[in-house]
Amino acid sequence: MSAQAPPPKALPSDIPEQQQSLLLNLPVELQLNIYELALISPDSLLLNCPCDSWYHRNYDAWDNDKEAWASGTKHAPSQPGLTQTCAFVRKLTLPIFYQENRFLAHYCHSADISMATGWLNAIGPINRALLRHLWLFDENPRQDVYCPEDIEGAKETLTQRFAAVMGPPVIEGDVQHHVTFPEQIGAADDGAMLAIEA
Repeated sequence: MSAQAPPPKALPSDIPEQQQSLLLNLPVELQLNIYELALISPDSLLLNCPCDSWYHRNYDAWDNDKEAWASGTKHAPSQPGLTQTCAFVRKLTLPIFYQENRFLAHYCHSADISMATGWLNAIGPINRALLRHLWLFDENPRQDVYCPEDIEGAKETLTQRFAAVMGPPVIEGDVQHHVTFPEQIGAADDGAMLAIEA
């Protein structure tokens, strides 16, 4: 589960030794293992409030979550603090965060897809290119059959704003559409290391 970007070769030399973190004195391979443990969530990271099917008829929980998302108490994930400690650590950790976590954007009529698109816009094209596990998701496997306008609207929004490419539906007790961005194709084709946006 290691990141795709090659790690820096050594500690930054402009930091006096007594000010360097003990973590940064470890071999880069060990640092990467620690960063993976700290940054990869065992649960999917939500980009917007889930649809009602996510709650399996627990409408009180759904109402509470809708209110929490509307008030900002719940929100799409921010870049973890670890990614903001210094440029050296950021270069190692942002690829792990974006490449290895699974991000879900719900797209049913009651979901606010603009929360997910706002997050995608905020992280910028370079970090979008790092995403490997972004899915449009609904717990109801028949969602696209019953409400085709929901998935079509989400696809249109993502295509127009980000030139996103949508995979065919994967139905395994729910329905999921894998989302990729043209930046990913270009990065894979030329093998260039991506600079990480602030």
